[in-house]
Amino acid sequence: MRGAGTEHAEERPTLTVAQVFELTERVGVRPVGNFHKLDSGDYRLRYRVKGGTVRRFPQTFATRAEAERALWKMAEDGHADVIRDERLRAFILLATFAVCAGTRSPRFAAATWT
Repeated sequence: MRGAGTEHAEERPTLTVAQVFELTERVGVRPVGNFHKLDSGDYRLRYRVKGGTVRRFPQTFATRAEAERALWKMAEDGHADVIRDERLRAFILLATFAVCAGTRSPRFAAATWT
């Protein structure tokens, strides 16, 4: 078949250096908290604030997913403590720069190293 061995795919989008570092800040971060199922079927949320104090959220949640969303929102807003796994941050940086070193795309190399 004519043209079966040629590929005409568009170049895939790549991350900028700023996007890579933003990704590394988000990966490996998780809020510190737990969920307790009550006899009523609702979920109670307990979370840790900076300084190690454990607090109980004043309301209950109908589902565990709602409680998890509330915990993540509090962590994003700085109201709940988070744990960071620096190993994942290092892994993302190493993987990104290994891909960059092996690429032949001048646009990617220029966007990454400048």
